Amino acid sequence: MLETPMPAFTDNNIPVVFACSDVFIPHAAAAMQSLIEHSSASYNYDLIFLHTEISENNQRIMHTMVKSFSNISLRFYNIEAYVKPQKLRVHGQYRAEAFYRLLIPQLLYKYEKVIYLDSDLTILKNIAELFEIDIGNNLLGATIDLGMMTWWITDPQIKNYLENFLHLKSPNFYIQSGVLVFNIYEFNKVFAAYELLELAEKNNYMYLDQDILSAKCQGRFYPLDINWDVLIYDQNFFEPLRSFSPSLYQKYQGSKKNPYIIHHAGIVKPWYSPEIEFGEAYWEYERKTPFYEITLWRIFNRDKESEHAIADNRSAARKFADRFLPKGTFRRRIAKKILPKGSRRWQFCKKIYDFMRRQ
Repeated sequence: MLETPMPAFTDNNIPVVFACSDVFIPHAAAAMQSLIEHSSASYNYDLIFLHTEISENNQRIMHTMVKSFSNISLRFYNIEAYVKPQKLRVHGQYRAEAFYRLLIPQLLYKYEKVIYLDSDLTILKNIAELFEIDIGNNLLGATIDLGMMTWWITDPQIKNYLENFLHLKSPNFYIQSGVLVFNIYEFNKVFAAYELLELAEKNNYMYLDQDILSAKCQGRFYPLDINWDVLIYDQNFFEPLRSFSPSLYQKYQGSKKNPYIIHHAGIVKPWYSPEIEFGEAYWEYERKTPFYEITLWRIFNRDKESEHAIADNRSAARKFADRFLPKGTFRRRIAKKILPKGSRRWQFCKKIYDFMRRQ
């Protein structure tokens, strides 16, 4: 059985947890590098990776990134004794690692507070400042998910799902789970050890852990400044917010001018499309990691990202659609409505795609 992690430092300990797969480790390394470069000698940073598959070689490489820092501890915890990834209900581009954060209060019960960070982040501020925010007796500190609020406005199906399946009273109660501050004591007072993970096994949630945390922590989360989780989606994605909530729209636009954490949350990622908004922020730190060449290699070998990749006979256009518009998602359905197969618009876009691919 996994030994319960103890705080790595006795004073000024800032615990930060990631949940990551072996394939995603180069991007997690970039996030960690950005965290390191915005750290302070006044604090100690207790970094923990929850996983079920990160290779010993990749763990060794990650340790080389922190070996010269006496105030940074890096540990990897294989939690396979607690979770069976194959039982977790995932779909589309999502992976089982999304649910691992639900175990943080149970596994790290000897801590008072813990930060959780996704691996597709670029951190531009000392993470200790996030840790020191007083979230009171709330279960979580998190930002409102402006992406989901936009879907609430524009997609009746999602609005129905959030209201009638998750029973959310307002889109203001839906949180973004890429950056979280767990109040360990309060969380464990409310939820039993495996309660939330069992929900993940029994129900087919549209947005996985975010749905569970938003529904179960409704009314008991501290709204963090959105600068702590600046979502980067397609250009103009948040335009519907301008009329629905002008103040939130202005806050979002302001957060992009001074982001504390950039969240590369869109379906187009900077490691495959460096030209996207804030793509340069990711690459500034990725090129400083030992995984830089691997990331470059993957750009030119897209179908070989995983060593378990199998033969794929899909056309290039279909591969593109399946990657950026995963089957079963609302994005896929909306794209089909906008560009019905065989329509003039569909034929026009196909011609442009074929032309660009030949260049």
